[in-house]
Amino acid sequence: MRSTSSTSGPLPAGVAAGAVGDWPALCARRCHGSRRLLDESRCVVTTQESQMRALMYLHTRSGGHWRYSCELARGLGDHTRMAVVCASGAEPADGVTTLPVLSPIDEGAHGIARIVDRQLVYGRHLRQLKALLGRDAQESGPGVIHFQEFPTFLGAAAVDVARRAGYRTVVTVHNVQPHETDLLARLRQRDAVAAWARADQLIVHTETLRSQLLQILPSAQVAVVPHPIWPVAPSPEPDQPSDYLFFGVLRENKGILHFLNALAALDNPTATVAGGGSQKMVDDIQRRIEDLGLTRCDFRPGYLVDEEVAPLFAAHRVLVAPYQGFAAQSGVTHLAIAHRRPIVVTDIGGLAEPVKKYGVGEIAPDLAEGLALTMHKAGLRQQHHAYEQGFTDALAKLSIDAVAASTVEVYERANHARSA
Repeated sequence: MRSTSSTSGPLPAGVAAGAVGDWPALCARRCHGSRRLLDESRCVVTTQESQMRALMYLHTRSGGHWRYSCELARGLGDHTRMAVVCASGAEPADGVTTLPVLSPIDEGAHGIARIVDRQLVYGRHLRQLKALLGRDAQESGPGVIHFQEFPTFLGAAAVDVARRAGYRTVVTVHNVQPHETDLLARLRQRDAVAAWARADQLIVHTETLRSQLLQILPSAQVAVVPHPIWPVAPSPEPDQPSDYLFFGVLRENKGILHFLNALAALDNPTATVAGGGSQKMVDDIQRRIEDLGLTRCDFRPGYLVDEEVAPLFAAHRVLVAPYQGFAAQSGVTHLAIAHRRPIVVTDIGGLAEPVKKYGVGEIAPDLAEGLALTMHKAGLRQQHHAYEQGFTDALAKLSIDAVAASTVEVYERANHARSA
């Protein structure tokens, strides 16, 4: 079994994988008062041995979802013997034990070749997962496996593989309803619902999403665990930051065209649209910017690297996320909160819950004139530091430590339910 750890077994809680500089001294401190000390250079702490074994599964190798999962896994490492099951070639994740046993997909494949590659690779993932769980159960005993995503069309089969191996199954349902509505999206949704129905416990990020999920699966065990916000390195703010930012994957259901209309209603304020999307979407946005005469709107199509994100938020006063047809929360809005930037959102899915709970922004009543007025209000309030206490409260309540502790409670419920 491969791992990023430099040691031959699980590390004590709170020790980053590969961080073995003064291991004997650390072991002496950790083992003081415990029942056994194996040798001068290695120890097994009683509490570590009693910790639950937990695996987190995702085949994504990079990007926001990968980083979110690794941050959560790092926090869970203080409570469980956690390892992330992932594809080979995944981005490095400091302090996280990874098990890169899954075959990577062909990132360059397109069209029919892409579909064929994905299904062949995802079929191998089932076999690789089965083999891994068999080995892990022999070495550590079956524990909990937490699915952050599924192999496409094979989610129900993946949950079945884990259950047959004796593992308790927990699934985070990031999207109760799919973003898209085409045939493939509907087929993926049907498989996802079948997988959710098989799991011991389901996690969603908001009460709104819990209600929506229970309409689909009334007897499911659904827990609300908020999307975490982790600390970010501040970036210097320019003397004259731009007014409004739209950031993320460019899809029509994200309300991007409504955002541009609102800029026009506000008489062409400074703004930026940044993110990747289809060529058609990029062309539509560029055309709308030109047609509306938005000469002060900077359009930056394409995906940003991590180092560009903090300066982007620092250079703007307000993040705008006027989503429509969206049954989830937004990682981008949580990034804005981490950077202490207010958010303007629509009251759809779980998007508005941080605003309702912590007062970190404004909720637009509609996507016509109401959006422009709400954006203007948020910009004025931001300049008067009206959201600062909300940011402080949100960052405390949604910290990785707090969310990890809540996640462990779900793992324990899964264990107890199957044991009973």
